[in-house]
Amino acid sequence: MLRHSFIHLSGVGEHRETAIWRSGIRTWQDFLDNKSFRHKWLLRLSPLVEESLERLEKRDASFFHSNLPGGQRWRLYDEFKEDCAFLDIETTGLFSGESKITVAGLFDGEELKTFVRGRNLDEFVPELNKYSLIVTYGGSCFDLPFIKAEFELDCVSPAHIDLRYVLHRLGYKGGLKTVGGRFGLLREEPIAKVDGWIAPILWREYRRGSSRALEALIRYNAEDVVNLQSLMEKSYILSLRKIPINVPHSKSSENPLRLPDYDPDFLNDFVKKHCI
Repeated sequence: MLRHSFIHLSGVGEHRETAIWRSGIRTWQDFLDNKSFRHKWLLRLSPLVEESLERLEKRDASFFHSNLPGGQRWRLYDEFKEDCAFLDIETTGLFSGESKITVAGLFDGEELKTFVRGRNLDEFVPELNKYSLIVTYGGSCFDLPFIKAEFELDCVSPAHIDLRYVLHRLGYKGGLKTVGGRFGLLREEPIAKVDGWIAPILWREYRRGSSRALEALIRYNAEDVVNLQSLMEKSYILSLRKIPINVPHSKSSENPLRLPDYDPDFLNDFVKKHCI
């Protein structure tokens, strides 16, 4: 989709982009091959389109992230999905005053990597920076600010798609589990009962010496991270259907992944004890 996009160019909004498409110009190459423009204002876009091609050849996802409107960053996915990671973090909550990251998960479509505070969390940012694109759900307001604060970063390097905004434009609102459920992404019991209230309590229980609490927290995080890939794929296809041109799309293969083990009996009792 990115090669069909013009909305990231200065002065081009949704209406002008649609006008470009309807004039028969569907891609950047179509634009550069066109010798006579019906609308003279298109002439000034030539150097910007040339720059877009150059930036794409250099795999500069950050350039497009900076210039695409937030609700249109889903267009990055098809071009950069081979260099994309799905991200989710857990935190201590507000129990200790200053909230910290406890667990961070990264999934690249094939391998799940988990980083735990006190074990290997210091390896998280170097691993994150290996990717050109990251996908989160609500990460603009939650995950990324926490990551910047935790690691004292000015910014998080990879380009970013926040699925909450993409799905909001498509008419889907709510948390990740709620929206995922509407797409058939259901979780088994009792892990389905874990939420933003229970997750920090699991971390506290782990800090008291319970390895089973950490196993449950890691599994909860893994469910979120892995589901993001399916949700991104579905969101991308639905978003394509909203535009007035036909854009080819190659579906990513979703490889079966064995999620981290946990003790369902322990978690079931734990949730019963701590649910209000």
